[in-house]
Amino acid sequence: MDASPSVLQEFTTSKGFLDLIPPEVLFLCETKNSTLTVERVLRKEGYKSVFTVDPMGLSRGLAVAWKDEVRVHIVKHDRFFVYFSIEDPQAGLKWEIVGVHLHTDETNRGFQFAKLLQILEGGSETLAIIGDFNAIKNQEEKEGERQKSSTSIQQFRDFINERRLVDIGYEGDKYTWSNRQFGENRIKDRLDRALVTNEWKGEFPATTLAHLSDSGSDHKVILLNTGGEERRVKKRFRFQER
Repeated sequence: MDASPSVLQEFTTSKGFLDLIPPEVLFLCETKNSTLTVERVLRKEGYKSVFTVDPMGLSRGLAVAWKDEVRVHIVKHDRFFVYFSIEDPQAGLKWEIVGVHLHTDETNRGFQFAKLLQILEGGSETLAIIGDFNAIKNQEEKEGERQKSSTSIQQFRDFINERRLVDIGYEGDKYTWSNRQFGENRIKDRLDRALVTNEWKGEFPATTLAHLSDSGSDHKVILLNTGGEERRVKKRFRFQER
């Protein structure tokens, strides 16, 4: 049983970034709370629209929340992902995004990759996938403990190549997860990221992904900013927090 605090608890006690950079769309993993609790907390923060996937016992749980500036339509969902479209009336743009929280087990994660490829087949080419993949692309994305298995790395790389996705990179600390230990016992990985299609990247050429400071969780908040000076409209913010 996972006894760690929920991301919702961490969200309520460490959310100063919301005042500085109020995101329009919010994706949370590992909420560990019922729909009523999640909706109550997020609506208090100004998110009138909330979609949730309830946890399984005391683990997992997902939430997507958005403000009035954008229109969000939930396409599909499962225990490990929420697939939705975003329409920005101001910019006249529409794209699709998948928020994910994949399994820590390599075999189960392989099944999840296969399911994602299946549901995305024939979908929009303007697509972003963001969240906790629980996987790394190479050994350089890991520090401490033994190396990740080559089959796990190849499994992730095959998924990226099959859908022809691009890792948009990041700003800030290299790693997004830590076991929060010290010395020789400390382990850090880059588990959270944003993968996009070339078509999506073409629509948002100035996109940046920031790894923000720890929020009390073992994962960092990651902030996807689709704006920038090259964008035709004012800056827009999208992010996922584990």
